[in-house]
Parts: sequence; structure tokens; C-alpha cells
Amino acid sequence: MTAQTTLVEDKAEMAESAENSLEPTKKKSGKKIAPNKTKPKNEEIKVMMDKVMETADDLKVVQGRLTADIIGLSDKIDGFQDAMGVISNKIDEIQFSAVSETPAPEPREYLSGAAPAPEAQPSGDLGQYVTTREMFDKYARQMDRRDGELANKKFMHLMEKLSLMREDYAKLCRNLSENAASYSGKEVLSSFEAYLVDIENMLTDAGVTIGHHGNIGDPVDVQHQRIMGVVATDDPSKNGTVAQKLSEEYAYDGRAIVKEKVNVYKTAAQAPAVTETGFRLSPSE
Repeated sequence: MTAQTTLVEDKAEMAESAENSLEPTKKKSGKKIAPNKTKPKNEEIKVMMDKVMETADDLKVVQGRLTADIIGLSDKIDGFQDAMGVISNKIDEIQFSAVSETPAPEPREYLSGAAPAPEAQPSGDLGQYVTTREMFDKYARQMDRRDGELANKKFMHLMEKLSLMREDYAKLCRNLSENAASYSGKEVLSSFEAYLVDIENMLTDAGVTIGHHGNIGDPVDVQHQRIMGVVATDDPSKNGTVAQKLSEEYAYDGRAIVKEKVNVYKTAAQAPAVTETGFRLSPSE
């Protein structure tokens, strides 16, 4: 038994020696040598850091969008508050108008000796309505003052242009008087035509509109047209309509300063004769 046990142990040692020679990575105790894991761990850490940086960038983008949304929401809230203020003012105006337009109650006949009932007083505080009315009166006065200042500015500008044109006109007259022989009729006419253009420009700058009112064949409008004469016609449908336009209308802010001169149609039984100068002649003449 001892010889056999020794033989078996020798074979085991030989096998173990052979195994150690074939696998140099194993220790004699039979355990494997642990591989070097330092490099893979560094790469994993680097990948994780890159992901963290990308996530941080994404968070910055989201933060910027949220900030823009918050600013936009704040602007919408401000606009909503402004709209509510306008609506509140309109409600105040309507309520004040309703209170001011409410008719007074008709007087009743009371029994003799009985004291009349006290007059009904509007419920609520009217101070806010009076304040609203005063506010609009203030705005109206400001608008009137602004319109007055604008009109005064236009008027002063017109006066300045007229003063300068008078100086030019006086200079032209002196030149014509001193050198009348050197100017032809066409040159003199062109000078006066230039003044006509200057006058039209001055009136336009002052807010005056120059032009014809309506069309030929329209009913005469005495607010903007001045009848200078009549033209006889046998067509009753033309009676009272514009037949001829003799001049243009000069208007400011929709109001006629100088009316347009026109001739109108009249039926033959009603129309007096019209001379070339515009004077009417009665049938006896």
C-alpha cells in the first residue's frame, strides 16, 4: 500500500508540473493571474465624462428655452392686464353713461298732509365715473391743443413762404421795369407760371387740397360748389346737375375754403339765358 500511494503521488506531481509548464499564466497554487484593468477603467471614465458634458449642454439649451418661454408668458400676462384695464375703463364709461341718461322719475300726486317721498339717489359711488369723465375731458383738451399747435405751425410756415415769394415777386418786377426790352413775352409768362406752381405748393403744404368736387352730371352740391350760371336742357333728368366746371375747389380738412365754380342744367322752361361773362339775363332782356 505504501509503494502504490507513493507512485500515485509521483504521477500527480508530474502531471501538475506538466500543467504548470503548459500554462505559464497560472501560479503553482492553481490560481490565474489577474489581468491589467487600469486602461479599460480610464476609457470608461472618459466616456462617462463625455456623456455628462453632453447632458450639461442639453440642460443649458432647455434652460434657455424655459427662460424664453417665461419671458413670453410674462409679456402675454402684461398684455392681458392692459386689455383688462381697457375693458374696465369701457365698463366705467357704459355705467356712467347709463346713470347720466336715466330719466328722472315723474312726480306723483301725494295725499294731502303726507310728506313726499325722498328723491331716489343713484346707488354706488360715482366718484370713479366722474374721474373717468374728467380723464376723457383732459384728453380732449390735449387733442384740441395739439391740433391748434399743428394748425398754427402750418399757418406760420405758410406766412413764411408768402413773405419769401413777395420778395421774389418784387425782384422780378424791378428786373422787368429796368430791362423790359430784354425780356420776351414768353419769358415773362414762364416767370408767372413758376409763381403759380409755388403758390400751389404753399397751399398744399398748409393742408389745402385743390381739385374738382364730384363729376359732371352729378347733382350740384352747394356745400362745395358755387353756381355761376345755368345751361338750358330739354332732358328733365339733367335738371339740377353739373353741366360745366369753371374752376377747382380749395378745401381744408374737408371744408370748402373756395367753392368750385360750376354751371348747372335747368329745363328750358326755367332756365334764363347765360352770357359769356356768366351774367344771367331775364327773358325780358
